Amino acid sequence: GILSVPKGAFPDVLAAMQRDLGVEGPVLVAGMAGSNRGWFEAPYVAAPASAAAIAAAAVPVPGARGVWIAPGVRMAPLHRADVMRGEETQILGAGVEDGLLCLPGTHTKWARVAAGAISAFSTTMAGEVFSLLRKHSILSGSLPVEASAQPDTDGFLAGLGAAKQGRFLSAAFGVRPMSLLEGRGPAWCEGYLSGLVIGTDVREGGVELGAAVTVIGADGLARLYADGLRAAGAIPRIVDGAEAFVHGAWRIAQKLDWEI
Repeated sequence: GILSVPKGAFPDVLAAMQRDLGVEGPVLVAGMAGSNRGWFEAPYVAAPASAAAIAAAAVPVPGARGVWIAPGVRMAPLHRADVMRGEETQILGAGVEDGLLCLPGTHTKWARVAAGAISAFSTTMAGEVFSLLRKHSILSGSLPVEASAQPDTDGFLAGLGAAKQGRFLSAAFGVRPMSLLEGRGPAWCEGYLSGLVIGTDVREGGVELGAAVTVIGADGLARLYADGLRAAGAIPRIVDGAEAFVHGAWRIAQKLDWEI
C-alpha cells in the first residue's frame, strides 16, 4: 500500500518492479498511487464511467516518461457523495456488462454496471466495523483473542439469520448475553458477529431475490460473501481480485492515448 512507500520513492519502487519482471516501456498505474497521498494525484472522474472515460482522464506523471495514472471514480452530486480508487479497475475487468458487483473488504464496494460502464456505487464500512467491534468494544471479551481464519459455521449462519431482522445494533450487543447466558463459546460468537456484519452488508447492498451478483476479491472473504448472498436469495459468482485488476488495467490501457 501507499503507506509503505516513503515520500518521493515511487519512481524507485516502480523501477525495482520493472527490473524484477524484466520489462520496460510505458506503464499504467491504478489505485491509491493516484490519490492525494500517493505518487501524483489523478482527479476523480464522475460516474457513469467507462474504460474510455477513465482512460481519457488518466494523467501523465511529471518527470516520469511513459508513466500514466488512472483516476478513481466519484458519484455525481445528485447521489450520495462517494469515491473509489482502484476498485474501478477491478470492476471493469470482471467481465460484467450489466449487473451488480460486490467488492468485500475493509470498505466494501457495491457497484452497478450498465452497458459496460460503472453507473453507480456505494461504500460500506463492513470490514472496519467488524474489526472495531472485535478489538475495541465490550464484545471483545466474548471473542477469541486471535482472529480465526474461518468463522464457526453454526455461529456464522446464525448471524446471517439475525441480519435479516434489520436490527444491527441490538443484534450485535446480543453477542454478550449469548455468551453469558447461553454458554456460546468465543468461536461461535465470532462467527455470529461475522455473519451479522456480512448479512447486514448484503442487506444494505440492495440485492434482489434471484439476482446474479459478481463478487470480486480474495478467496476466503469472497466465499463468505457468496454464502451471505445465497442466504439472501441471490446467485453469486466469484472473480479473483488480482485477475480482475489485470484485465481492467488492460481495458483502460487499450483506450489510452500513450503519445500525448
